[in-house]
Amino acid sequence: MRLPLILSVVALTALLFYGAAQSIPGAIASSASADAIAEMEKANAQIEASRAAFDEQAATLNKTIDDLKAENLDQTSAFEAAVAERDALLSQRDQVMQRVSDIEAENSALAADKDALTQDLAALMAEIESRDSEDTTQALNDAIAAGQDEIAALQVTITELQQERDALSEQLAAIEAAAGEVPPGDVAQADAQSDQNAAALAEADERIALLTEMATVQVQTATGLTAEIEDLRAQLETLTSEASGLSDEVDRRDAIIAGLMSRMQTAAPSSVASCQEQTDAVLTARQISFEDGTATITAASIASLEDLAVIAADCAQDDLTLEIEGHTGDAGGVAANLLLSDGRAKAVRDVLVNNGVPARSVRAVGFGGSEPIADNATSEGQSQNQRIVFDWEQG
Repeated sequence: MRLPLILSVVALTALLFYGAAQSIPGAIASSASADAIAEMEKANAQIEASRAAFDEQAATLNKTIDDLKAENLDQTSAFEAAVAERDALLSQRDQVMQRVSDIEAENSALAADKDALTQDLAALMAEIESRDSEDTTQALNDAIAAGQDEIAALQVTITELQQERDALSEQLAAIEAAAGEVPPGDVAQADAQSDQNAAALAEADERIALLTEMATVQVQTATGLTAEIEDLRAQLETLTSEASGLSDEVDRRDAIIAGLMSRMQTAAPSSVASCQEQTDAVLTARQISFEDGTATITAASIASLEDLAVIAADCAQDDLTLEIEGHTGDAGGVAANLLLSDGRAKAVRDVLVNNGVPARSVRAVGFGGSEPIADNATSEGQSQNQRIVFDWEQG
């Protein structure tokens, strides 16, 4: 936009020069008097002076055009590189977003597994609490101890019965041995006694078998209860370990997601907005001012630029570029205002670079009076239009 404006100024100046030159022959033809000749010589002198001024201004404008062309070429290359980088970042962002989506899905599945395990764990804990409370455990231990005491008593009873059986067996054997010596009249009595002893012996064997079975059942019951308690405790430890592992996995995935989201949140828009807000705050409170009609920065504005340099140096680390825009009012010629605004923008750039801002992160552009923000018809409007603007961009 600036290059056509400069070329228009050059064309307009050339046209004025040509018109002035064409008016001279008419002036000569209209009068041959000495005054006319003097007037003509004066006009020639003015034309020569205008030509010299025009040549000087044209040379300056040509140099400015060459500089702008070179700068435009650099900006085009930078723009193309920025576009390529943006495309790469967009592709990377899409990949990151896909990864985040995958992680969130996996995280949801893990969270569901964790909830299910938590419910199972709670149910198991309730069951254990109902079956393995302190009172229940004590009751089971008491039952086991009572069973063991009963087993011991049964063993004593069994032993006594076995001894009784052995005694009866001996008695029966003695009776059978003496049967041949019993008188015929006592045989019936001996047989009755033998049958009685055999019945007692059978009864003793039956009681021994019953007591032995009861003792076996007691032992099996006590052993089963103990094994069941140990099994429930083992299940509790296993589920607790699994729940803890799942909690750690969920926390790890949450940390990954948080890291990815943090990287995405450091993208250019937030950095650009933050830097723009900081510099706008300084420029709103303290405008950059210059000596009248020059690109010389006033002493009062140097301190403001030093503060801005601290902000700009920090923002440059985020791969941002600062465009310094110079603007003027409409007093004076278009070309002069364009040159003045460009010189002022470059003066500001030089101060920033001298205060630690990387030169590659700053560029200066003059817009002259082409972008007013106030009415140039008033002195206040002219003052508002003479300004320096900081515009932050990515890359």
